Amino acid sequence: MKKINLKTGLIIALAFRVITATAQCASPQATLAYTEALTAYRGSEPDKALNALNRCIYLYASCAEAYLLRASVWEQLNKPENALTDIRTAKWLNPSSREMAFRQALILFGLNRWQQAMDSFIEVLALPDGETLTVFYAVLPHRHSTVGILTTQSDIRPTVFNYLGLAATALERCTEAVQWFDSAMALQGRKADVLVNRAAALLVCGDSSEAVDNLREALTLEPRHALAFHYQALLSATGEDAGQQFTQAIMADSLLADA
Repeated sequence: MKKINLKTGLIIALAFRVITATAQCASPQATLAYTEALTAYRGSEPDKALNALNRCIYLYASCAEAYLLRASVWEQLNKPENALTDIRTAKWLNPSSREMAFRQALILFGLNRWQQAMDSFIEVLALPDGETLTVFYAVLPHRHSTVGILTTQSDIRPTVFNYLGLAATALERCTEAVQWFDSAMALQGRKADVLVNRAAALLVCGDSSEAVDNLREALTLEPRHALAFHYQALLSATGEDAGQQFTQAIMADSLLADA
């Protein structure tokens, strides 16, 4: 059986661009500062947004939405550890918020803290829908193109199950990972992306035969699935076969750097 070391970049894990609505803090001055920060954040001016949010939090330290938005600003500034600190503060202020638990889980996943991310995603499943201030725009990490939208008021279970499967794969708990992917597909049907992730989990533990079946099915559902071609190339018996598969991967998605 051919065992493959999985790279984080070779899985279907959607990143999320976050759009937050205007919030009302208890202090009018703090709300004004928050609105200024939100305008700057939406205008891709993170430094300006950060200054306004620092002022907002100084004026009203219990404004959970301000910490939530500042976490997004830290992500714009590529400082995920700072973002995690603010998300945890926001979550402490509003512990029943599914939105904040989901944001925390995504950041932990991005930091490769697999078990913590799994614990946080499982917490998401236990929390009520509640109100939400945020729309998550799902993007492919290597393309930065929007492929869908999500709110925590929608049925996010398939998305959460997919992430749980990916985290379990990273921990080399392949059987558990496959169960999570199967749970996702039980809710949303057979999806090419999830089938490719399922194949990746099987490959981590050396189960090539079933992985091949998953990749074939994925390509039946989505004939130009670049990552499915990529994994088929890794499994090919000869260099010539692999070359053909890598070529197909590149033709399907020229931005897939690993191919």
